[in-house]
Amino acid sequence: MTPLADIEHACGVYARHRDSLARAVALLEEETARLRRKHMPHIKRLVGEAAEAEADLRFLVEDGAGHFARPKTRLFHGITVGYRKLKGSLSWADDAGVVARIERHFPEQFGVLVKTVRKPQKDALAKLAAHDLKRLGVSLGDDDDELVVKAADSEIDKAVDALLKAAGEAAP
Repeated sequence: MTPLADIEHACGVYARHRDSLARAVALLEEETARLRRKHMPHIKRLVGEAAEAEADLRFLVEDGAGHFARPKTRLFHGITVGYRKLKGSLSWADDAGVVARIERHFPEQFGVLVKTVRKPQKDALAKLAAHDLKRLGVSLGDDDDELVVKAADSEIDKAVDALLKAAGEAAP
């Protein structure tokens, strides 16, 4: 068995690496914030100009709707303009009423038009004792202990964890 002192030492090594990584992430976030402050006024101005140009374009398309009978859309400079048919939406006030009318008017299609769901409820089953779950053929999984290595969370730690997770997924 590994001595506890070795585990404590490894925690110290890991903590130092996390601290170095946290400092690097903090520097990155500071630089990102500085760049955001520098470029945001220009970006906001461009967003406003683009929104104004889009509003002008929408007005022109509405005014020239006759150009979009056939074909309904056209592509100019990488921008599709025109009209498209919406899917439409179905709505009703009373589920039970619609189901009853389907059963009366379309009995042969009832199984296709009406969804009947009979499904065990996990939240309710979770409250049953293990021996009752076994009688029902329900198994309880993932109730073992798992290894934990976790630093106290802060905003920097969350960013570090995301980077470590990404690095772990990228590793072969």
